[in-house]
Amino acid sequence: MVANRRPVDVGFKAKYTWTLPLVAVWIEQELDETYTPEGVSKLLKRLGCSYTKAGIHMPEF
Repeated sequence: MVANRRPVDVGFKAKYTWTLPLVAVWIEQELDETYTPEGVSKLLKRLGCSYTKAGIHMPEF
């Protein structure tokens, strides 16, 4: 999952911070699904994830 990795770890130039647009690009590359940044935000909320300027936080299952 991308929450446990930095953008640079999966091939992006950004070293530390995931942004909604970067997550959208990652989803398209990995899952062949297209999301807008707003769609990524809604998806993360539906999955119980939260995000801050520092990163994405996954709920504990």
